[in-house]
Amino acid sequence: MITPYAMEAIKNRFYQYAVKTKNMKEVTDDRIEAIEAVLANYRERFLDGDTKTGSMYKLERYYNALRYIDGKREFTFDEKMIFVIKLVDPECKMYRLYRALDITTNSEIAAIEDKKEQAAARLKQEITINEFQAAVRSELGFYEGKLIKFEEHYFKKFIKEFVDKCSKDYGNAFFSRERDFSKMIPAQYMRVRSIVSDYLNKVGTVDPKTVIFHVIYQNNLLKLYSVEEQLLFFILAVDPELDYLNIYDDECMWDKIEERIREEKEYFNKDLIFVEKDYCEAFGLENKRKNLW
Repeated sequence: MITPYAMEAIKNRFYQYAVKTKNMKEVTDDRIEAIEAVLANYRERFLDGDTKTGSMYKLERYYNALRYIDGKREFTFDEKMIFVIKLVDPECKMYRLYRALDITTNSEIAAIEDKKEQAAARLKQEITINEFQAAVRSELGFYEGKLIKFEEHYFKKFIKEFVDKCSKDYGNAFFSRERDFSKMIPAQYMRVRSIVSDYLNKVGTVDPKTVIFHVIYQNNLLKLYSVEEQLLFFILAVDPELDYLNIYDDECMWDKIEERIREEKEYFNKDLIFVEKDYCEAFGLENKRKNLW
């Protein structure tokens, strides 16, 4: 167990270099890939199989991350900060909670002339801050105010931009590409299945638009080398039971097909149905089609 004194020493040593921050503006995709590699190695060495979930464990995990990445001289402070955020708060929950605060600032309180009103405003501010810190501890298991401004930079550069792009539908361009599943060899199929398994373990619930975005914009991490591998990845991740194709087989009118798919699957793209049809025929999976005409 790390003592409080050691925790303070680790934190001071790490954050002394915060003055060198460039607000993450200079962090490139290549550097993100390097950070991800170190993060994967760290998780494998120190976190895999560890089922501890208590708040003290989460606090120690934060300080252990600071201590570990501080020794990696090949990274800038901003890059080290990204490592820490990705490990302890990848969704920037602390910053999101902070952004949602309705709090009176110190300058606004100082401007209040009535002393009783000023005291009441200061008390309300203190209560709000305490509630915010309690909410953060409930989410993360610990509170660290120094993280907030760096999570803000991380959120604006990576998450907000990512969410904005994910909100777009790249499906038409993605599914309309020429493909030939029959030229895939068994080793390719098994490799894609393995990539899908790792992906689902990391992201949990999948959203079709997000999956398409990941394949298009983050393929340096997925390493899907052909159109066929990318389309196969989508099918295995999003619709392994070929529900789109089965709904197509059930109905005879396109308006009914689209209506059912949007109702049952939410996401609709006409070209996806024909991608699944080609995949099914190439891999001899006609038995997966429940209602063939």
